[in-house]
Amino acid sequence: MELDTGFGWVKINNRKYEGDIIIYPDGKIEKRRKDLSENKKSIYGHTPLSKEEIELYLSNCKSKPNIVLIAAGQYGVLPIETEVIRKLTSKGIRVIIGNTKDILEIVEEFYGKNSLIIIHTTC
Repeated sequence: MELDTGFGWVKINNRKYEGDIIIYPDGKIEKRRKDLSENKKSIYGHTPLSKEEIELYLSNCKSKPNIVLIAAGQYGVLPIETEVIRKLTSKGIRVIIGNTKDILEIVEEFYGKNSLIIIHTTC
């Protein structure tokens, strides 16, 4: 698997995605639904990863993921609501958070193995 990233983009197997993406356990990749969290931007100074978003992503999974990887941006500063971590851990889902480059270094280990991967490409 070929992975690369820079500010505002991520490349997976020679396909470049502009902006944030979600990789589902079945390998499906889609654009992150930041619109679900934009109403909280004034609280955090940046659009966070919200409980509303994570609920949507979990509902889109065919089965409960074992792990959620959160690539929190090039500098690792994506705000993540406390409720996101609480919701995931209460369901027995392991959570790994790091800056985007570090998370991409371990994505291959988890890709396609019942993992949900959230990739933030800026901050």
